[in-house]
Formats: sequence, structure tokens, C-alpha cells
Amino acid sequence: MLLIKKWHFFILICKIEGSITWKGWFWKLIHSKNVENDKLFEWLCSISVQFKFAFLITDPNHQILYGNKAFTQLTGYSIKDAINKNIRFLTGKDTDIEKFNQLLNGLQENQFAKEELLTYKKDGTKIWSNFLIQGLYDDNGKHLYNIATVTDITISEEENSIEKFNIQKLAYTDYLSGLTNYNYFIDRFNENMKQQKKGFLLIIQPAEYINFVDSFGKQQLALLQKKIGDRIEKTLAHLETIVSRATEGSLIVAGFCEEHLIKDNVELLLKMTKEPMFLNEIELFVSVKIGVVSISYYNGDTDDLVRLADIALSQTKKQAGNLIVYYKDEFGIELKKRMEIQNELIHAIRNKDITMYLQPKVNIVTGKVESFEALARWFSDKLGFVPPNVFIEIAESIGKIQEVDLLVVEQVLAWLRSRKERNLKLYQISVNISPSHFYLPNFIKELRSIVNAYQIEPRYLKIELTENIGLVDMPRAVVLLEELRGYGFESSVDDFGIGFSSLSYIHQLPVTELKIDRSFINQIHEKGGSTIVRTIIQLAHNMGMIAVAEGIETEEQLDVIRNLCCSIAQGFYFYRPMPIAQIEEILENE
Repeated sequence: MLLIKKWHFFILICKIEGSITWKGWFWKLIHSKNVENDKLFEWLCSISVQFKFAFLITDPNHQILYGNKAFTQLTGYSIKDAINKNIRFLTGKDTDIEKFNQLLNGLQENQFAKEELLTYKKDGTKIWSNFLIQGLYDDNGKHLYNIATVTDITISEEENSIEKFNIQKLAYTDYLSGLTNYNYFIDRFNENMKQQKKGFLLIIQPAEYINFVDSFGKQQLALLQKKIGDRIEKTLAHLETIVSRATEGSLIVAGFCEEHLIKDNVELLLKMTKEPMFLNEIELFVSVKIGVVSISYYNGDTDDLVRLADIALSQTKKQAGNLIVYYKDEFGIELKKRMEIQNELIHAIRNKDITMYLQPKVNIVTGKVESFEALARWFSDKLGFVPPNVFIEIAESIGKIQEVDLLVVEQVLAWLRSRKERNLKLYQISVNISPSHFYLPNFIKELRSIVNAYQIEPRYLKIELTENIGLVDMPRAVVLLEELRGYGFESSVDDFGIGFSSLSYIHQLPVTELKIDRSFINQIHEKGGSTIVRTIIQLAHNMGMIAVAEGIETEEQLDVIRNLCCSIAQGFYFYRPMPIAQIEEILENE
């Protein structure tokens, strides 16, 4: 059942057996418990929905306030069974009670504790569980909640086989909506194109999907997309189709038919919006935007065809309501501009025209520069200044991001060597490495070779990765980061907190720094905003990591993070990214 309630919305996914009276009962319980810091509670609940391990929120006395779906699956207890029970109710006659008490007492002393314990399911089955418990505190040091993860470490051979099957299934399934994903679409479409089929490819998006997410959340958007996908398949049942989820807000559809029938078939999709859709008993009339391209534009590259449909979709944003736009050659101007940037970028990489700027990280206690982040910048003679978000994305798409990363690394090392030769102080510099580069088989070998060539100690180079690095291949990420640490490199997780899976894997990664995403800093003065930032800082400190606040732009923001015990900050309040010459002047004056 989905319970939606909070100032504008409150989302909590619960798997409940029984009657609908549970909805009112649970909300009454939450208020009777006088749960503080609702925004923090909501955030913890929302990110736990997708966790594959059991997740609990308890009060300081270990009374259970919330459990996720994985908890009910692991233990057999419904949420209603668990709510208001002490977490000790999971023990049994063979549980080491002394160890369990040590776990909870250790939490009180250190705010962080872990233990492997024998516990019991509702039906009496014994399970060995790995408990990890963290205390959360408010700005005044008041103990608000405990969060606990419980992982089953007694996996049978049958369960292992099921897990392997599920992993294979996940490669082609969007876990939120249950629809097939973009990878599935590309593979199926390419198979069909071997037979040189005719038809159309379209991208369809609810017109108000951003407002929908703000009102109901991403999970409900995914359910809405599933309903739209089902209607598309029903509406175009007379055609061979492929319907998949392309992005958070859109579906991608291929329909195979004769060229002259494309328009008639696509326009059938507008008729399906005349009937309302029901989502948790809420009646919704959904208008859609559709960008269409004929398969006659197919040149052997499916991604290019998708891009044309996306260009057509962008044209639909200029008008309100239901709208279909068919791709025309004149829409390709944007594509040509992209190709121009792409070609110039290749020359810039070859000529080493990508330059390194540095942005200081400042110790807010001393006010002095602590370290730096290296950032790629490109000033083209032909195009002028090209924003990094533009050329980095293009470099990723054409497989050139490794070369961009290495150009920055080499400039960092060259500057460090220059300072070393002048007997000047060396500073640690963070270098952004893209996930596609990080997972290359020769990444670490090549990195070590370059560092050795410049005769710089690895400790002066920090590898900065985005927080989704663990979602690509967690076991491989852990191995690579451990290997880097063994060679003396430190690692950092950038933009921490914006991905729903952050808490589910961060404790597994051997990193030394968490960079709090600027979106949390921007909201730090809103109700509950500072509590979330404090929680991330506490997590970093309890795991032996440094917390860095990104995007500090005002003195008010600086005062808040100083009070939250975050000692390192970065942002325009202190310094913008600057070329080496300006950095040298700053360091000379310190």
C-alpha cells in the first residue's frame, strides 16, 4: 500500500496484509510517537525503499518506528507486527543475548556499532544476520533515531541461483516500473533492423512529469509510466512493438509498419489520454508529448535515431497540452552543432587544448587553503568557451573521456613537480575520474605509470568519483579502490546524498572523503535541511572519513556548516576555479 502524506506529500512503501484500516492506524501512530525532524524521517524512509537489505528506523530506546519491504521479506514479520516492538524481539533461545546487548550498548557509547548475530524469523527459522546500527542526532546533540541494516548471511545454494537469475533479469528490467529498460530496447531494435524493417521510433513523456514528481515522487511516476506503457501496447496491439523505459520521465517505443501508416498509428496514442488513469484511487488525466522519427532515418546507429526522436520531443515543449512532433531535417541543426563541438573536441584533445583550473578547498577553522579540486576547462579558438557539462558529456559519448581525464591528471602532476623543484609546499589535488575510465582494465597501471614518471608521491593525488560508481559494479569498485589505497592513493565520493542508493553501499567503499552535494547546502536554511547535512557529516566522521561541503556561496551557509562540525568547504564564497598563475599568487600571499 502507498501512504502519501506530509506537508505536500509523504511517501512510505509498506507491504501490508490486511484491511485498508492500516493507513489511518499507521499515520495515527506516527503522530502519537511525536516523531521529530519529519524531513529527515521522510528522507530515510524514501531512500530505503529500494534497499535489498532489511532497514529499520527505531527511537533511541530501540522501539521500531519503520521497516522497509526487505525487512518483511527477511523476517516474515509484517510492518504492523514490528511497529512499536523493541528490536530485541528478533532474538530467540539460541541468540547470544550478551552480544546483542553489547551491540546496543556500543551504539550508546560510540553512535555506531555492528555485530553478527543469530536471530529468528516469525516462523521460528534461525538466520544469521549482520547488524549495522547508527545513531542520528540533531543540532543540539539530542538523540533522534537509530537506523539499522540487517543482512542475511546464511544464503542457500537455491537462493544463490535465484540471485544470479535476478541479476540477469535486472540487466533488462527497470526496477521501479517493471518495464523493460533502454538496454533491452536497443538490443531488440537492433535485432529487428537486421531484417530492414520499416516503421517509427518515438519518445513519449507525460507533459507535467516534473510537477508529478514534486507532488507524488519518483516511485509513483514509475507506476504511471507502467500504466502508460500498458496502454501503448494495448492501443498498438495490431503492430509489432517494443515499449521500454528510456529515462526517468520518458518511454521509448518502436512500431513496425509501412511508412504511409506511421502518422495514423502514432496519433492513436493521443486517444488513449482521453480516459483517466487511476493511481492509488487518484483520478489523473495525463497529457503527453511525443517526439517521432521515421525508421527511414536509420543509418546503422540506433543511438543516433533515438537522438533524432529526442530532438523532435524537445520541439513539443514549446506548446502546452498533448502534442506530437515528427522529426524534420531542420531540427537537425542542434545535432549539427553537437557534431561541430564533437569534431573540435577531438582536435582539442589531440592538441592538448583542454586546460586545468584549480578550485581551493578551504579549512574553515584556519581560513587557509587545505587542498584543491582540478577541473577541466576548454577555450576553443573557433567556438569560444565551451561549458564543461557540454564537452564532458560529449567526450563520454564518443569514448574520449579517458583522454580528457589523463590530460587533467598530467597537468596536475606537472604543476606539483614544478613546485617540488622550487622547494615549495605540495598540496593534495582531487581529480575527477569518470566511471567508464575508472573501470578500464589498465586504469590503475596507467595512473601509476604517469605518477611515477613525474616523481610525485601518490598521496598528493586524490581520485574523485561520482556517487553512482558503486551502482555500476560494486564488487569491482571495492577491489579497485582497495588497490588504489594500497599504492598510496586516496579516494573521494563526489555529490554524495543525491542518489537514492548512497547509504546502501557507501560503507563498503574504502574512500577517505565524502563531498556533500551542493543541493543540500542550498537548502540548509530550510526546515530539516541542516539535519540532513548533519546526518551526512556524522556518517562521514563515524566511518573515519572527511566531510567536504560543496557550493558554499554565502557567509550564512558557512556559519551553519561550521556549527555542524564540517571543517572543509569549497565554493564561490572562497574562490572560483582559477588558472595556475592565479593559484600561485594566492599561495604566495598566504
